[in-house]
Amino acid sequence: MASVISLTAINFNLARLTGPAIGGWLIAFWGIGPSLLIQAVCYLPFILALSFLRPRERTRSAAEVEPFLQALVIGIRHVLHTPLIRQAILITGIFAFIIRGTLEILPVLADGVFDRGATGLGLLTSAAGFGALFAGTAKAALPGQIVGQLPRPALISAIIGAALVPVVGLSSSWHLSVFLIACLGFAATMTGVSMQTAIQIDLEDDLRGRVMSLWVMVGIGSAAGGAIFLGVLADLLSFASALSWAGGLGFLLLAGFVMRIW
Repeated sequence: MASVISLTAINFNLARLTGPAIGGWLIAFWGIGPSLLIQAVCYLPFILALSFLRPRERTRSAAEVEPFLQALVIGIRHVLHTPLIRQAILITGIFAFIIRGTLEILPVLADGVFDRGATGLGLLTSAAGFGALFAGTAKAALPGQIVGQLPRPALISAIIGAALVPVVGLSSSWHLSVFLIACLGFAATMTGVSMQTAIQIDLEDDLRGRVMSLWVMVGIGSAAGGAIFLGVLADLLSFASALSWAGGLGFLLLAGFVMRIW
């Protein structure tokens, strides 16, 4: 399970690293119309591959045919009564709000702070993708996670990532900022993959969909909420102040929580 999740992260972030460059090249040479046509054609191999997938056979339990709301309540109840899963989801929410929220407002950093425009945004996005790709590769190379434990490298990555957010806001060097964004990409992926793996290997099949859907909702929702919050705060104060306050608070929350469960 852990290896599959890590390989999926590597695959996703490799596409995230190379896709914008290939897309930009296609648009520059052939225009938007042909580029979108090529994108549509690229879906065909995946549709073909899906037709060959054969999920393993297993009997459906009574819990799997329950109404949606009842199944949702079962998932929430399991999360609340399982300390490991509850801790993993809480850490996911905090780091996604602060770190992934910062990665979602890269246009502000690229153009609003450094006046680098679309080219600068592309470089920052690629840097985040490179850091995430490196994290996925490192995660695949590390020993497998132990059932019932949150891996310490992931907890340390989350704390360091939050601590770097204020540094991003205060940085006046473009090259340093690119490096820091790569570090945030590494921290976000290392923590996210590790938290997902910790939850997955602790779940029975009957609860997997219910619980993992909650984890995805927290991760994506927190990143979106963090981006909105940081954007509004940057508008009211400044980019540096927004990241300094949010990153400092996120660091204190994560560090305090990790010290309690270490």
